[in-house]
Amino acid sequence: MAIHDQTTQFFGRPVANYSREQGLSDPKGHAYRIFMEYDEVDEEEDDSAEPGKSGFLSTLTGRKTSAKPLTFAEKFTRMTADPNCSQIEALLVGGWGDAYDNTSAVVVEALVAARDRLPSLRALFIGDMTSEECEISWIRQSDISSLYAVYPKLEWLQIRGGDGLELGRSMELPNLRGLVIEAGGMGASVLKSLSHARLPALEHLELWLGTDEYGWDGGLEDIDPLLREVRFPKLRYLGLRNFEQIDELAPRLVDAPVMKGVETLDLSLGNLSDEGGAELLKLARGGSLKHLDLHHHYLSEGMMKSLSALPFNVNLDERCEPDDWGDGKEHRYIAVSE
Repeated sequence: MAIHDQTTQFFGRPVANYSREQGLSDPKGHAYRIFMEYDEVDEEEDDSAEPGKSGFLSTLTGRKTSAKPLTFAEKFTRMTADPNCSQIEALLVGGWGDAYDNTSAVVVEALVAARDRLPSLRALFIGDMTSEECEISWIRQSDISSLYAVYPKLEWLQIRGGDGLELGRSMELPNLRGLVIEAGGMGASVLKSLSHARLPALEHLELWLGTDEYGWDGGLEDIDPLLREVRFPKLRYLGLRNFEQIDELAPRLVDAPVMKGVETLDLSLGNLSDEGGAELLKLARGGSLKHLDLHHHYLSEGMMKSLSALPFNVNLDERCEPDDWGDGKEHRYIAVSE
């Protein structure tokens, strides 16, 4: 499975694509998405433009224009010059131009430079791309830590793509309620940063850990610090999704201190088998859990029946069958990797 659909709702509001023509007409009612289209150019009126070298606009208006390649930084500067920019609360950044070659550093730099023009920003999504635009494992991220000091009001931060992603040594966002990092494979350095993060308001933590074929370079010991300590006392949703080692992780979750206040445990998109399912049956030992999401799994009918009897809601949709390569082994796959 790949990510085929663009985000249509973000931070509780519909998403609108930014364009120069429409501007930022409703910054309170919409989340705005800015992205580079393929071979996007900047067309300006130019009285000196040579005949036969005018841009597309000249065909429509009869005026001479000159066309030059448009960069993400230029497009972002144009958006933030809009008078309504100061009212934007939710912003999505899609492709920044050849995201499989160029890192998101250009995005981070543009955001830092625009800090005075985005004083209301509360929700940010960097990497909102479908697989047609750029496969999740190809998206090149960067160190985003310079954003924390300039956007302290952030309540929701979402990142897609794990290649090159760094959260820095001291992640501190006092108002952050939701953190989502979607990856085909997550670097252990990200988990290390989270184990030291200061996010006192965090309620939703969602990590797509992935597979070692697409960037996962850690071990279960790298996840343990997040499970053993109650670092985020307000945490209600814990998502450890899209993980190829979910069977091995399952027993570590049963009596983990982090589960003390968690109401939704999301282990979906992984390759869970009966081995991990048997461990999850032990979650019935009390606690605050109300929802267990296991959709996209490899459980047997019998195990599904046992898990359905747990005293909370269990999502068992999208049962998968392992591949048979004729080698006597079961081959199970996570949902999103490339």
